[in-house]
Amino acid sequence: MDKVVIKMIEMRESVESMVNDGELCDFGRRHENLVMFIKERIKHHVFPPTQVGSRTAGLAEKCHCALHQMRLETMSFSEVQQLIGIYFNNTGDRGTEKAVNTMNILVDEFFPYWHREGAGQEDFADLEVEQAIEPAVLSFNNLLQFPGTFHVIDLIEKRLLRRLPSWRRIKPLLSSSCRTFHYRYSREYFIERCLQGQYRPFRVLFTDGPPLFAGGRVWTIMVQILGWFLARRDAIRLSWNPHVLEGEDLDAEADDEDMDSDDSSSVDEHGRNKSVHMRRTSEAMQSDFFWARLQTAMVLVT
Repeated sequence: MDKVVIKMIEMRESVESMVNDGELCDFGRRHENLVMFIKERIKHHVFPPTQVGSRTAGLAEKCHCALHQMRLETMSFSEVQQLIGIYFNNTGDRGTEKAVNTMNILVDEFFPYWHREGAGQEDFADLEVEQAIEPAVLSFNNLLQFPGTFHVIDLIEKRLLRRLPSWRRIKPLLSSSCRTFHYRYSREYFIERCLQGQYRPFRVLFTDGPPLFAGGRVWTIMVQILGWFLARRDAIRLSWNPHVLEGEDLDAEADDEDMDSDDSSSVDEHGRNKSVHMRRTSEAMQSDFFWARLQTAMVLVT
């Protein structure tokens, strides 16, 4: 520990020395000039949009989309290969795209609907088009791979949260709570049923809701969610009344895209339909353990 403290003191003294000598300001100016130099030389080009189908979003399908985009803007597949050669790197999210520079695409197999060289040339009889030998294979082998930072940060967050004790138990509760307070109809239902009488002044806190959990993959969204709930913790815990909120299937109007369960409702001990998300939200809002884990997660992500 003493070595760490000594090292921190040395670093602080070094920074203070740079500030006093003006070196830090010079470094800042050089960095700013370099950023401007790079930005001025960036050229953005957007290819025609293409889309992969449901359950067909593998590496081969994504390469097919990219090549199809390029072919729409060129006269031949030889020009497509030349266009590929212009690019020297590929930045992805470290998913299937990280192996794109290993792909060799067979033109006849991937593009049987596109005629090879010579077909339909009578339509361009008046044009002087330089004839080139069409490649049988298109390759991305010249691309270098640079991992994108966005999903790298996501993975850090997911691993940190996964190390939290009982995170597997807390995650579905937090996801359902986000849905309950995100959608206007369920949030207003809570306001009308629970924020009455002495709790009426709390209504101003619920004019908007938290973002949807979306699997907890995006760092900034996770921070917003935790901040929203923790800022309203006392108001929610004081006013939450599970007895008046039971028996309502509020998920009927909601999109089921992020459902954590295949069943949108369950039956309680009295045989009444009870929303899965409302049931989970009710469990979470009344749990000291849940709120303590939110506080711990907030420390990690901030």
